[in-house]
Amino acid sequence: MTWAFSYCFGLKSITIPKGLTHIAQSAFADSGLTNIVIPSSVTSIGDNAFTWSTSLQSISIPMSVTSIGYEAFAVCRNLKSAYFEGDRPLEYAPIIFDGADAVTVYYLAGTTGWEATFSGRPTVLWNPQVSISDSDFGIKDGKFGFNIKGNNGIKVLVEACDDLSHSLWIPTATNVLAGGASSFSDSEWADHPSRVYRFHFP
Repeated sequence: MTWAFSYCFGLKSITIPKGLTHIAQSAFADSGLTNIVIPSSVTSIGDNAFTWSTSLQSISIPMSVTSIGYEAFAVCRNLKSAYFEGDRPLEYAPIIFDGADAVTVYYLAGTTGWEATFSGRPTVLWNPQVSISDSDFGIKDGKFGFNIKGNNGIKVLVEACDDLSHSLWIPTATNVLAGGASSFSDSEWADHPSRVYRFHFP
């Protein structure tokens, strides 16, 4: 529905229900959103869907999205990161981030269609990796840790899970790769019967 949550300045966070395929024109325009979860059922984002949502700082676009409309994130002045989980959308407006001049677009290795810019904003490969060959990998001073390497300036959310059969991932730390590297350590690793880590968009 167009304009469904527009001008809802008190709306800070929302999880769009699974099954929804289209975010309508101006659905969240001029809202107070700081966080939104877009499900993998969504295939298109309409014109001005989030325009003037000036509290929004980060957005993750699932790989299912193949179309993004005109000025979908325009004047989102505090939006710093747009994370794309799949290939570059097949259809997108030439102006998506107009007035959102701080945005960097991040994309994953193995996805296609990405160039140096996307709709006028710079793109960066989001490519964190664990360095297992250096002396910081393993247990030190009662903590399990490792170094993360990748493109300079990318943010990495480290999540931990005790039992992969239940797939309950708990955010553990958010690291910024300064100079292309950052150190991670977990002081609580010994409190769990097992511990598995993964990287995710912050």
